[in-house]
Amino acid sequence: MFYKFKDTKYGNLTGMSYDDNIFVNNVILDLETLEGSPKKVNGSFNCSINSLLNLEYSPQEVKGDFSCSYNKLTSLKNGPKIVEKNYYCDNNKLISLEGSPKEVKGDFFCNKNNLKTLDGSPEIVKGMFNCSDNELENLKGRPKIIEGDFIFRGNIKLKNLNKIILEIKENNIKAKRYIFDGESITFKELKQKIFDEKLDKKDIHFTKDYGLGI
Repeated sequence: MFYKFKDTKYGNLTGMSYDDNIFVNNVILDLETLEGSPKKVNGSFNCSINSLLNLEYSPQEVKGDFSCSYNKLTSLKNGPKIVEKNYYCDNNKLISLEGSPKEVKGDFFCNKNNLKTLDGSPEIVKGMFNCSDNELENLKGRPKIIEGDFIFRGNIKLKNLNKIILEIKENNIKAKRYIFDGESITFKELKQKIFDEKLDKKDIHFTKDYGLGI
């Protein structure tokens, strides 16, 4: 049977503001659409573990966490434009991050999808950015600012340390730590690893903090 958000205990909240958390994850009704969702949620909004194909009718502003994990999403279009805490879209079928908010004030988890590119990522992530277990060939399109850890393990074409270092350099990626297959290192440790392992250092040099310079 075809179920909508408005079929849940919350009823039809179209165009409204809701002053508490909304949890319609893993409910008896397997939602296929968010039709009836409020425009703004002053708590968290969790619509994980359903059968959503898209985020049409999603709230546009969420003051807490937004989670749409474990659905059938291929895109984040029509999702919230403002998320004040964490954004979880992992374990879907995403082929694009288009539709992400420009800024996420917590963590952003898009791991375990079908992403080949990070185009469409938030520009600023105040917490961790986790894009592990996708099909990424490079790190282009990643957020401009990641204040927490940058986690990208499990991408089969991003396992070569030398290539990863070049990716970090070419994209001027700054993060607290870089976490990839078999490694969890700070910029300082990454710099030391180059010299310890005598990797090809051509065209690689470092800025004072944890970004890479040209």
